[in-house]
Amino acid sequence: MDTGQPNSRYEIKYRMDHFQRNRFIDRISGILTPDSFGEKDDGYGNYSIYYDNRGHRYCAEKEEGLALRTKPRLRIYKRLSDFAPVAYFFELKHRIDSRVAKERAAINGKIAQELLDPHNADIEGLSEISPVIGKFFYLVRRYGLEPTLCVFYRRQAYSCELFPGLRITFDSFVSGSAQTNLDNEPDKFTPILPHHYSVVEIKYNDRIPSWLTQVINGLEMRQVSISKYTTAVNVLAARHHMFTPS
Repeated sequence: MDTGQPNSRYEIKYRMDHFQRNRFIDRISGILTPDSFGEKDDGYGNYSIYYDNRGHRYCAEKEEGLALRTKPRLRIYKRLSDFAPVAYFFELKHRIDSRVAKERAAINGKIAQELLDPHNADIEGLSEISPVIGKFFYLVRRYGLEPTLCVFYRRQAYSCELFPGLRITFDSFVSGSAQTNLDNEPDKFTPILPHHYSVVEIKYNDRIPSWLTQVINGLEMRQVSISKYTTAVNVLAARHHMFTPS
């Protein structure tokens, strides 16, 4: 059920309000193809459960700006119309300087439920499913990982046939919850970014196309370094005293 060896690529992020986002989409929409998981132009729900230890090791790595970082997470794609799951994955996302690599295993809802209790799970049986899950259990034992929080947002994703490897995503209504189950309802989430803002990610293999660079410069887009997981930890800690980040 593996989706292959991790391919590293560059990933740059921007934060835009509705006006900036619409201007950007107007400039690039003619050559982009919507992601297959989406519901026409509305996109799909991206529901991620992150793992960390009680000292929030992975949150601290991001805030300290370490060049080598890892984030384990369960990722569930959901329909926006009824919040039903479409696909389940387990992922290890690695940051290596300015490049990002992702190891991913396709799983089902039953396995996802088992992974929510990693300290009592059938480690040998689950590790046989994928080397990615085996690596995860090594991290669980080494660092005492457990499900920490859930992040949900609407994603509209696009690729380009003319430039293989280029992927642009628009993430909006970004929210977080301390409840780490597979079926949180939308009202269980707290906004972690203002709803009129979107996180726009541009992902590419070796170099960004020159036409896209011209669009970015023409719109005076400003690159940001933002982690949805770290932002969720800090916002939930401040608003609800759910965490005490170290």
